[in-house]
Amino acid sequence: MEARRPPAPIERIGSPGPLDSWFVESGLFDKKAGSDEADLRAALEPREVIYLLADGPLQSASWSSRNTTFVWTAMMRSSFSSVTSEISAAATTPRC
Repeated sequence: MEARRPPAPIERIGSPGPLDSWFVESGLFDKKAGSDEADLRAALEPREVIYLLADGPLQSASWSSRNTTFVWTAMMRSSFSSVTSEISAAATTPRC
């Protein structure tokens, strides 16, 4: 699997325009929302934390207190809690 990854990550959402396109293409919005730099930062921060969750153990990386705080804060939000509940339910549902 490591052989398929490029040596350096390719940033595909490096400005508000591609973020808007991603929102529309993923079905989150019907039309471009007019994202700005603050929206871009708000979208990229959780992506990077999720990346650390997935890739950190592979690299034997330790978690910073900032990442831990970010995850706990996100988990306390009601919308995120419902999403994590759905993910947990899906993860424990047997697949045939």
